[in-house]
Amino acid sequence: MDELCDLVRDTVVVGRNPQARPVCLPTPFTEVARPDARSWDVQLAQDHPSGFSAVVDAWWSAVDEPGELVTTQVHHQRGDREWHAVEVGHLNLLHQPSIGCIVTYARPLGPTDPPPEPEDPDRARYAAPLVVIQYLDEIGIVLQTEGDAEQMFGITAEELQDTSITERLHPDDRDEALAMWLEVLASPDTARTIQHRVARPDGSALWIQSTVVNRLATDGAVLVISQDISARRAQEAALATSEQELRFLTDVVPVGVFRTDAHDIVTFSNARWASLVGEATSLSDVVALLHPDDRDELRATHDAARASASVAIARVRTEADDRHLEFRLQRVADPAETDDGGGGVIGTVDDVTGAVVRAIELQASVERDPLTGLANRRGLRRTLETAVGAGRDALVLFGDLDDFKQVNDEWGHAAGDRVLTVIGHRMRDAVRPGDVVGRWGGDEFLVICLDVPAGTEREVLGRLHGALAEPIDVGDGWYHAGVSLGAVRPGPGENSETVLRRADTAMYEAKRNRHRDKVGDAGTV
Repeated sequence: MDELCDLVRDTVVVGRNPQARPVCLPTPFTEVARPDARSWDVQLAQDHPSGFSAVVDAWWSAVDEPGELVTTQVHHQRGDREWHAVEVGHLNLLHQPSIGCIVTYARPLGPTDPPPEPEDPDRARYAAPLVVIQYLDEIGIVLQTEGDAEQMFGITAEELQDTSITERLHPDDRDEALAMWLEVLASPDTARTIQHRVARPDGSALWIQSTVVNRLATDGAVLVISQDISARRAQEAALATSEQELRFLTDVVPVGVFRTDAHDIVTFSNARWASLVGEATSLSDVVALLHPDDRDELRATHDAARASASVAIARVRTEADDRHLEFRLQRVADPAETDDGGGGVIGTVDDVTGAVVRAIELQASVERDPLTGLANRRGLRRTLETAVGAGRDALVLFGDLDDFKQVNDEWGHAAGDRVLTVIGHRMRDAVRPGDVVGRWGGDEFLVICLDVPAGTEREVLGRLHGALAEPIDVGDGWYHAGVSLGAVRPGPGENSETVLRRADTAMYEAKRNRHRDKVGDAGTV
């Protein structure tokens, strides 16, 4: 006991039960320290809020650790408004029959600098609401007012006494308020709530929410409970303005703008969204509009956007009109949405059909021979690389015109161009629609037949030679086309370059043999 008395000597001391309520202390403590039987909340009211959590944590540590002294420091403001450092200690002696409580002491450590204020204090969170209660007679005369009437109405409760409450109504809200008043008077013991403005003597207006209760039959008065809602109305107005601005900004941009929640429901969209996807109100509605081959792509892109902070992009086609749409999606966090995967997404959607068509046309022009309109070397090479890379069963035929130089020499280059064009078109017409015929360069042509069964090489060669049998009118004469064709098939492990070299070699072997009239000997396979 002597050691305990030395511990609390010259301090403010209190004994508490496990629920933190004050209990009586043994006499030895009260003889060496000043007892304080105030409740905990009253004591803490003089401490700076920055120390509240430390005091509470120390208390629960003491509750969990009988016999262990747990201390912390707080800033305490005395009656002289000066700040002092105070050591607060908790010692759980519930297990000691002679004491049977948790002993808490506060030991002054001397003056200290004022504690720093929070960097961004939000006092409004703790402010008491402005509420005024009034009792009126049946014609609206104020009988009694409770609360800070001056802050709400701009005049004191005494000045409000025996005046008509209608004098305090804003002119623009008076008709609605009086209509509600008459409705309440007609229904005893009923209540109505209305939001309206109070016109104050200084010319300002305050938004209040008033609940009016007809208690004339029981209390002889109409009860009016009014609460200041100016801050809420200002926030609602600011939000409405912000939404109006957002709506304006999104409606003038040339792309669809939208937002979905955690359940993939569209919660916001602009006018362009509706023009692109109609009445779609969810991701499922949008997916249903797409080509079946592209539906999984949009779903996967949406999932990817929700799983990361980066933008996910998908280009998909619509099923009905074959438009190309580009979606750009990004996750947006919403504290109210706690589903796994976070909240919804924000995104844009744009009709890129024109850009896709132009890209296709540009690709085609880059891979098209300007003279014949057939594939050029670049297009032929890409087709062959794709076929060989996919392991498709292809037949590649390399052709070179015989005696073409004499066409240019005897009839001119215009005649030569006509010959090349006619030859190319005849070869294209001699093969299947899915096969590719192109001009490799000069008077050389390449034919790529995809998925051709083995043993059909002679048939393909025969059709090509047959298509070129008819002479070509070059104006001043006739050109009897002759072509040497070498045919090969890609072998295991070969790349496109190897296949092209073998086809070229086969063509020269056919040219040397000069057996163009014999289909069986026209190419090496």
